[in-house]
Amino acid sequence: MCGSCAGPDASATGESETALARPGPWQIPPDVEAAGEMQAVSYTGAGLCDLSRCAGAPTAGANELADWIRANFPQVWHVGGYSCRCVNNTRSSEYLSMHATGRALDAHVREASSGEADNDAGDPLANWLILHAEEIGIQRIIWDRWNWHAGRSPRSGSYGGSVPHTDHLHIELSVAGSRMETPWFSGPRLPPEPSLCGAPIPPEGGTVDDSDPCFAPYGPGAYWRSVAGEGEAGSLLWTNAFASDTPSNWAQWRFHFERGGRYLVEVDSVAAYAVWPTVRYRITHAGGDDEVTIDPSGTTGFHSLGEYDFATGEPYAVRVYDNYPAPVGSDQHITVDAVRLTPVATGTDAGTDAGTDAGPDPDAGTPDGGATDAGIAPSDAGADGGAIDAALDASEPDAAIGAGCSCRAQGPAQSPSPFGCAVLVALIGGRLRRRGK
Repeated sequence: MCGSCAGPDASATGESETALARPGPWQIPPDVEAAGEMQAVSYTGAGLCDLSRCAGAPTAGANELADWIRANFPQVWHVGGYSCRCVNNTRSSEYLSMHATGRALDAHVREASSGEADNDAGDPLANWLILHAEEIGIQRIIWDRWNWHAGRSPRSGSYGGSVPHTDHLHIELSVAGSRMETPWFSGPRLPPEPSLCGAPIPPEGGTVDDSDPCFAPYGPGAYWRSVAGEGEAGSLLWTNAFASDTPSNWAQWRFHFERGGRYLVEVDSVAAYAVWPTVRYRITHAGGDDEVTIDPSGTTGFHSLGEYDFATGEPYAVRVYDNYPAPVGSDQHITVDAVRLTPVATGTDAGTDAGTDAGPDPDAGTPDGGATDAGIAPSDAGADGGAIDAALDASEPDAAIGAGCSCRAQGPAQSPSPFGCAVLVALIGGRLRRRGK
């Protein structure tokens, strides 16, 4: 049996207050909406249901786009979608599912709470797809109870299907996109433009705390605990370690520097909430990405993650993960608080190839095992009344992955991809917030 999820001192354990979900459906920013009006992609449906017409596998374009999403949007824990079947709802069951054509993807993000989309996780991807719809060949997107079409007027509107798409984006490629005949597949495929979060770290160094807007926790909000009166700046978060090959709850501190150079990177812990002895961090620096595992258990203070080179005005990050590839006992708390950056040597900027070589990729064990999996079919949900929408189907949830005893719901574990230069795009509206009570 899993142990209690109460903190070490129940009286000191605060509630977690999140701003992950925004009221109503996906709200496309005005500038993205305007850019979307300029996108023109003709819609090609799947046609009447005839299972002999199934593609047999995801198309080449779907595979390429799935790989791109994984590498550039770490909040997406799984991309799947191919399934040879008809539409799953009675209104449209005479049609072949778009997933059977191999042209549809489902990009999964964790819900902020039951039935509520995590807009800070899903909106950046949805908005980026709109901006590049014609270039890639995106004919349709469904996300958080909202439809966007590249070939209809109006472009967007409420989605009335039986599955609200609060835990995944449904993405459809045009025929040309599925064949990799659109410009995006032959172009340089530049990463999404990242935003520089907050003020730069000054030459004398600085700290990014969990209360800072440049900090963001991901994964189910129910398994983040906020504690007031503890930690750097008087607050901290904790979550539990759990047995899985891929993370579920993880967090990220973003930062950039006024002056490039070599900096010592440290993370804070508080003894009462630092229980788990094998905490894994990933540091993105001027030389790439390194992974470091430390034992902060039972200690209070800052722990070194090493010294790294950073360039001026470039986005960097430190991430912490909650998973471990072996059995984990109950109540193995991980403290998530602050990152401190202290200059070791100042002077000229670090070059793009400065620092240590990139460390091993943490993504081993991603549940898809490839670009898109046959049989993963949480697809676009039922029709919303239009001729095109009639060919859409209801979804079935993915099978549970990553069971473990850690006081969390058993289910698919979130799998982040390498940070590179493109963790979060500049289109992110709002931010994640936590406050102890």
